[in-house]
Amino acid sequence: MADRTENKLFNSEVVTFRIDPGQQQQIANFMNCKVGKLLMIYLGLPISDKHLGAKAFTTMETKMRSKLSNWKGKMLSAGGK
Repeated sequence: MADRTENKLFNSEVVTFRIDPGQQQQIANFMNCKVGKLLMIYLGLPISDKHLGAKAFTTMETKMRSKLSNWKGKMLSAGGK
């Protein structure tokens, strides 16, 4: 059981803000994980410490449009189609 937990932590990443690279690595070593970087994707959304333009969200927009078009067709009554 302990081996599984250690493997999961080693596959994890720690992301820090405004800390020098040496301290980042110390924190990652302490937590037994890797140093992560931004831009990253979390739950399908881009996460960054900088302003993201509209292009960063095009993949998500495309996915949502395709899902909504299928949903709309299923939810309309026969008279609304």
